[in-house]
Amino acid sequence: MKFRYKKYGQVLRPVIEIRVRGKKDESVRYEVLVDSGADLCLFDAEIGEAVGIKVADGKPREVFMPQVAGRAMPYGLVGQRGFFDAFVVKFDLHKEEVELKQR
Repeated sequence: MKFRYKKYGQVLRPVIEIRVRGKKDESVRYEVLVDSGADLCLFDAEIGEAVGIKVADGKPREVFMPQVAGRAMPYGLVGQRGFFDAFVVKFDLHKEEVELKQR
């Protein structure tokens, strides 16, 4: 699967649309930044709730989320655990695309 980079301000980013699926087959479309430097995946709490996860029952963890042009990131984040362990990821900045192959 190939996805085009998206422009945020003046910066091209490997942001793709995914479908987040819950235990009871609920699903939500969500944009995420494919980040090879991220340790894990981070989504808005509303996404978890929408697919049936009781977010308030989870353990709080402190994470650092960068700002984009002075506001919170307008997308989630997929990283090493939970995404890169499921896909072979190829970034091509010159073609402005990211390619995913399922492991």
